[in-house]
Amino acid sequence: MEQNNPPHRPTYVNLDWLVERGKVLPTWEEDILNLGREGKNKMYFANYLNISRDVMYKLMDRDPKFKKVINKAMELSEEWWIEKGRKAWEEGNSQKLNSNFFKYYMSNVYRDSWKTNIDITTDGDKIKQDDKIKIEIIRPIIDEENDDQSENK
Repeated sequence: MEQNNPPHRPTYVNLDWLVERGKVLPTWEEDILNLGREGKNKMYFANYLNISRDVMYKLMDRDPKFKKVINKAMELSEEWWIEKGRKAWEEGNSQKLNSNFFKYYMSNVYRDSWKTNIDITTDGDKIKQDDKIKIEIIRPIIDEENDDQSENK
């Protein structure tokens, strides 16, 4: 069934439509980049635009310009965090940095460049999902001796 939208509303919301309606400031690009320069992430970008993160991701899929701005802001944000850590080390204040927080924050917020890849292999062969791992259970000799002693009683 075809959806009948009023002529003033597009089939799906795009950023231009939000700007035209005054829902988003025309300076959104520079504002988002400035948030990135302050170390903010996608949650802040969505809140600034007054949209959900789900809508933000849909806009990123639909609008290459929007995606480019968000990705650039994320690069600036990552740079801000790295600079904070580097500066703390340089100034001798690294003990004030929570390395676990930093590690997990960076790996969760900037996943693409901070993820940890682990390659599990056995004898050089990769383990496949459908491979079965065979386990041989060996009864200890002590148990056998105890069984023999109980039989002799």
